[in-house]
Amino acid sequence: MAKTNRISINFKLPEDLLEEGRAFATENETTLTALVIEGLRCVLDSAHCADNGADAPKHEQDLANLKD
Repeated sequence: MAKTNRISINFKLPEDLLEEGRAFATENETTLTALVIEGLRCVLDSAHCADNGADAPKHEQDLANLKD
């Protein structure tokens, strides 16, 4: 698989969202960066989040639920 080129950016998040995101990432053995990437993909391509079957990782199911 080809390596994805990543660019570092800075942006501000509400403190409570940052704390909840970090806790969620830790619980789900992922990173806040991965959650932000997944969230952006869901916003930009709703079909990306359309499949939320039993095989979907927990964080993907939770992210999809946030859209409801």
